[in-house]
Amino acid sequence: MLREVGFGDLVKEIVLVPKPYPPEFRRRALDLLESGRSVRDVAASLGIAESCLHRWKRRDLIDRGLKSPSPGEAESVALAQARRTDRRAGERGQDSAEGRRCGGAGGAPKSPLRPGGRAGR
Repeated sequence: MLREVGFGDLVKEIVLVPKPYPPEFRRRALDLLESGRSVRDVAASLGIAESCLHRWKRRDLIDRGLKSPSPGEAESVALAQARRTDRRAGERGQDSAEGRRCGGAGGAPKSPLRPGGRAGR
């Protein structure tokens, strides 16, 4: 998949963004690892990066409760859950947590310049 990245007319670059691998492919790769094959061997036979397999393996261990997520991963999960909850509340017409803090139904309008509505400094 190609994606164009740039800031107006200043910089334009075409970036090749790989499609995510299907869940069945990931499961097959993890099954090969669990059968005793090395990460290097499985990566070479499937034509994927070793780092990709290491990430999948770590995520699988966390999902199965065999490993604790790092503090950064735990924080990311908590933030994602909060965003989903906030989005669902907005879809139901309820005030979001941000809207209640800002005193408005939907909060202050966000600036397209930066996430969170803050302009660059």
